[in-house]
Amino acid sequence: MKSNHFDLTETTADTPCKLYCDAGKAQHALTYGCGWVFCDHTGRVQEIDGATLSIEQNTVEAEQQAIERGIEILAGKRHIEHLIVYSDCEPAVRKANSDIGELGAAFESIRIEHIPRSENQLADVIASNRVDVGQRPSEMRYGLTD
Repeated sequence: MKSNHFDLTETTADTPCKLYCDAGKAQHALTYGCGWVFCDHTGRVQEIDGATLSIEQNTVEAEQQAIERGIEILAGKRHIEHLIVYSDCEPAVRKANSDIGELGAAFESIRIEHIPRSENQLADVIASNRVDVGQRPSEMRYGLTD
């Protein structure tokens, strides 16, 4: 059975919020874009955002920066006790887990996990659009429904 991180059958105050992160680079581009999707403890999408990374990096470094920036943004904007961060780049997940340090201090618990690319498609679209055309997430259509 395929897992679906957006579906939670039971939620409690201890149910973690979820952050999906991705980075991408167009073939002709010199920079990467990154994207984030934040879901509350019920699994409902609460925020979609992205940024253009202005420094040249390799793919793993860009993916790791997407994870770190997503965590920093959430820590500064919201009171979240429990967080699971998802990325489809396994080397970046390993590196981010080894470097969690201060970023993790803002949460009672935090885990960074690898997921298949097929389960991270929305964050991928955001990252791709940020680097390809410089669109802000508010300018894009995602097909989300209430």
